[in-house]
Amino acid sequence: MSAQILDNIIFEGENMGISSNDMTTNVPLPNLPIEEGLVEKVAKAPHSSTSNENKDLRQIAREMREYQYLSSACRRGYIGSWEIKDNKLYLLDIKGSFKINAPTPLFADWFSGEILVVSGEIIKYIHLGFLRKYEFEREINIENGIVKNIKFIDNRQRAKDEGWKLRRGPINYIEED
Repeated sequence: MSAQILDNIIFEGENMGISSNDMTTNVPLPNLPIEEGLVEKVAKAPHSSTSNENKDLRQIAREMREYQYLSSACRRGYIGSWEIKDNKLYLLDIKGSFKINAPTPLFADWFSGEILVVSGEIIKYIHLGFLRKYEFEREINIENGIVKNIKFIDNRQRAKDEGWKLRRGPINYIEED
């Protein structure tokens, strides 16, 4: 599996990413409220030549931009935009194969669990799911959409303590020996 694109989140007024602590999933937390009817899956992009035969190239290109999130780097088929404001989690927008059926921002009272909010440079890169490590992580525990606890982690010190070596390339990252 390819490394996965992160969901976006505004936290403490800054744009960050949502990764996952769950190494077995392709979907970063929080989950979408599909069962509650607040979000629904939309039709897939046309993929057969017969469905495109009466369309001009500009129309096909517009439709395909709508579905650009269907790739091996985004197996879940969407990118969510979230915000934590006044200790509450909100869903702001979804791009890709889902749509929101309620006014936004949508208070995420359906979600209880932990999200991993990441920022800074990638300091350890593994081309698999959400396995990369960032300079800074925040493990945020949420109950019914309300933030209960935040644990801040500075991985720069951990990288030094564990002796990771910085490798320069298309992206900067640290490898383990």
